[in-house]
Amino acid sequence: MKLTANLQIISCKAVNFFFNNSMQQITSYKILTFILLPFAALFGFFAFVMFFIGLANPVILLPVFIMACFCIYTIACMIFLVKGIDRQQQCKPSLKDWIKVNGYVTAVMGMMSLINSFSVLFYPKSILIKLAGELLAAQPVKPQGITVEAIAGMMAVLSYIMLFFSIVLLIQLLINFKLLKKYSYLFGGGTQ
Repeated sequence: MKLTANLQIISCKAVNFFFNNSMQQITSYKILTFILLPFAALFGFFAFVMFFIGLANPVILLPVFIMACFCIYTIACMIFLVKGIDRQQQCKPSLKDWIKVNGYVTAVMGMMSLINSFSVLFYPKSILIKLAGELLAAQPVKPQGITVEAIAGMMAVLSYIMLFFSIVLLIQLLINFKLLKKYSYLFGGGTQ
């Protein structure tokens, strides 16, 4: 019972920090956007490589599309941040459309990533080891020195990284859509 009360207090403080104060909101948005940049570069590289693989296997093109949308979203957010919020310059109305459309797809990616991360983190260790064993057994050439426990450990570490990524992404998305409303006058329409 006490843990639940503490979690509610922490979540209320986090919501107040990220969403109430305008200056903190912009600072949080800047920090979160810069955190997303290396992920966007990594996902962009993977999308580029997987695109050519996807030409032979069209099923792969859907994840490529989702990763490309995330990259476009992050770049559009940086343009909005630097040009619109920091410099207070007018932005093209199409930039707002790019942010919104790619933001919706990115939100789906963030939710999927969050669900997948939680599901892997809450698996019992025995199931993770079993999955890692199946993964290792499916390899035609078994790598030297790689154990089932090492693969299970890597899966857990990757899940923590993706959990961090998805939380940052979803918070940044929420702040972004609030700032798009607040700064709608920068896109040629609306009032301050």
